[in-house]
Amino acid sequence: MSSNFFRAAAQRFVEARQRQADRLIAQALAGYDEETLKRLGRSMQSTRR
Repeated sequence: MSSNFFRAAAQRFVEARQRQADRLIAQALAGYDEETLKRLGRSMQSTRR
């Protein structure tokens, strides 16, 4: 039972860190102009999601 608790806690931790990384990347991409985003294969719309 306790191993399931720690496995679930570790999974929630990893998921939270992934969401945090996604937010930080989105914030960084939001600072680029359209030309730079185009060179990176992104668009303004994809960075706003």
